[in-house]
Amino acid sequence: MLRRAVLLAALPALLPRRARAAPKRVALLATGTPEQPFTVETLALMRQGLAAQGLREAADYALEPHWAAGDYGSFASAAREMARSRPDVVVVLTITAAEAMRDLAPAVPTVMMHVNDPVAVGLVPSLARPGGNLTGTAGVTADMLDKTLDLLAALRPDLAEVGMVFNPANPSNRRMLAQAETRLRARGTRLRPLPWSDGGVPALRQALRTNPPGALLDNAPALAGLGLELGLPVAAMIRTFPEHGALLSYGFPRVPMVLRTMYFVRRVLEGTAPADLPIEQPSRFELVLNARAARQLGITLPLDLLAQAETVIE
Repeated sequence: MLRRAVLLAALPALLPRRARAAPKRVALLATGTPEQPFTVETLALMRQGLAAQGLREAADYALEPHWAAGDYGSFASAAREMARSRPDVVVVLTITAAEAMRDLAPAVPTVMMHVNDPVAVGLVPSLARPGGNLTGTAGVTADMLDKTLDLLAALRPDLAEVGMVFNPANPSNRRMLAQAETRLRARGTRLRPLPWSDGGVPALRQALRTNPPGALLDNAPALAGLGLELGLPVAAMIRTFPEHGALLSYGFPRVPMVLRTMYFVRRVLEGTAPADLPIEQPSRFELVLNARAARQLGITLPLDLLAQAETVIE
């Protein structure tokens, strides 16, 4: 009996072990470089969001970033590489990257992270039925831009000209320029386009020289500081700007959107087709005011506007 017990106990060690499944490959087509603050934050939020979805890095997934370093033209070659290497899912942050994945790697599931107005720019036929290989979260830039301009006009009704910093490599920025020009013209205000890839004025060019044009968000401290230096109110659609000295921002909170995007990544990794996952838009928007910047600019913040603000930076 003793010998039989020993033999039976040893039997499991002699059986072949089940091979451990390889982690799923999650690729990211990033606009910037690894060291840029926007990129660092994005990667950290992706890991946080995937952990909240019950996925463990190295065990369940491997994150594979690809860096464009501000070269939007490189997304085409990156998409061809995705078509060849076939990661389990690709995450994109820009219209150009989403277009490249749709057109050049249609068999690779792709999740958009707060990409601007995907229906308006022709990426998908509708949010409810995106079709093809695209799904994820979408921004609503058009509405946010109108509101931002309205807020700026309310605080500075005497504005004769508004300079708009834009990225000429980003297709949505051209539409935003046209939209802003129409809205400002109705008030008798001129629009001055300032292409941020090379700077529109010498001071702006010098400010932007501190970072390559991978993400405008990384230039928030320089742009906000430049506005204060020149006595110009700076308004944006991302709260990072007033946190660094801009007058205000109006837009959706980015952190919850990035975390929510990881829900789509999990669903795709579980086998759901992107075409079966309706694209989601933000449901909450926030107004952030910088009272310190307002005082420095000689602008009085109305009480009703202060009451609407999610955050007032003193």
